[in-house]
Amino acid sequence: MKKSNDLAIFLVGVIMLAAGLYWFCSSVTVSTGFYAFSYGGMRIGGLVVVPLLAGICWVFAKPDSIFAKALIVIGVVIIIASIIMGTHLTLPSMSLYQWLIMLLCIFGGFTLVMRVLLKK
Repeated sequence: MKKSNDLAIFLVGVIMLAAGLYWFCSSVTVSTGFYAFSYGGMRIGGLVVVPLLAGICWVFAKPDSIFAKALIVIGVVIIIASIIMGTHLTLPSMSLYQWLIMLLCIFGGFTLVMRVLLKK
């Protein structure tokens, strides 16, 4: 039975994974539009801050109100969700060969690393 060198397999996997992720991350272009939340095709940009402002006003009026604090949390979550929804990731044109090599590096490296880490 042939014994494998776990350290070498792990290092090759980490190098492949890092190279593939670096290649992928350097290829992607990220753009964002703040408050890009839309409902029914209508952009409601500035309205996403209304629950937050209402919650802040409510906390100043009644500091012990749990509903006011919940409204502030909901307002912050809506703002964060609108920022995430407004983010656009764009991959430039690349050949199928480049795409397959990139995926091979990412998933092959991940598989090698997991094979060593999950070995019993």
